[in-house]
Amino acid sequence: IATAVGEGTTLAVQSEPRGTGDALRCAAAALAGQAQHILVAGADSPLIQGETLRQMVERHSQMAATVTLLTSTLCPPQGLGHVLRGPSGEITSIVEEKEANPTTLAVAETNSGIYCFDASWLWPALERLRPGPSGEVYLTELIAMARQESRGVEPRSTEPSMWQRGPTTQSAITVFGTRRHCVPTAVFPRMEVPG
Repeated sequence: IATAVGEGTTLAVQSEPRGTGDALRCAAAALAGQAQHILVAGADSPLIQGETLRQMVERHSQMAATVTLLTSTLCPPQGLGHVLRGPSGEITSIVEEKEANPTTLAVAETNSGIYCFDASWLWPALERLRPGPSGEVYLTELIAMARQESRGVEPRSTEPSMWQRGPTTQSAITVFGTRRHCVPTAVFPRMEVPG
């Protein structure tokens, strides 16, 4: 990776896979104090557009949000966290698929795994995260934490959702890798490949 990104880039290494929250903790030493806002995007979203990210960060700043996240109702939900909302439509939490009950699994809105955080809140909040039942430390737990503290959680829907979703299974990775600049219909069965 260091060779691919070149000089002038600081890499943070998560020595053992302990979840997304732990992965961001590993980057804290390199990032703390460097920016007012931290944009987090997983490497499994290779088709996300720069313009989508720019608009997301702008919205985050305009709303003075603690957390802004991209969500979708078009992605097949397999392998993704489900976005739960309260009675007024506000996001209350994200439940990972392997931690979800049947009612939660029926929720169509999913988390893209792309966030913008207020850095002054993020770094101390990361230290308060605890492992879930699976043993992983989930970044998604920050959503519920921010809500419990009455902080702003701003959703940003992006359609079409194909730009935010990458492959989440080995078979999808195989299909995805064979079609470099288009959206594989095997991964996004409800999507049309842009022509």
